[in-house]
Amino acid sequence: MDYLVEATNDKYVLAGRNSRVDTNVATASSVIGSILGTVEAMENSCDLGSLTFTVQGCGKVGTTVAKELVRMGAKHVQTCNLYPQAAEIEGCTPIMDWAGTECDFL
Repeated sequence: MDYLVEATNDKYVLAGRNSRVDTNVATASSVIGSILGTVEAMENSCDLGSLTFTVQGCGKVGTTVAKELVRMGAKHVQTCNLYPQAAEIEGCTPIMDWAGTECDFL
C-alpha cells in the first residue's frame, strides 16, 4: 500500500493506514449502499423483507455485509465460504453451492 501511495503521490489510494477507520467496515458499507441502490431502482423500495440474498465469501467484508442484511430485515441471507465454518453467521443459513442455490441477489 505504501508503494501505491508513493507512486500516485497520495492522490488515488484510499487506505486506512494510520487511521481509526476499519476499512473492512467501510467497504461493507459501500456494498450495502450499492445493494440498497439497486434494490430501490429495481423494486421502487428499499425494503429487503421479501428478498433472499447470498453472500459468497465470509471474510471480514462478507461477514459484515451478511450481518447487516440480517439487521436490515432481509427475508433470508444465505452464506457460503471455502471454509464452511466461516459461513456460520448468526441469522444466516450456510449453503455449499452458491451458484446453484436460488436467490434474488448474489
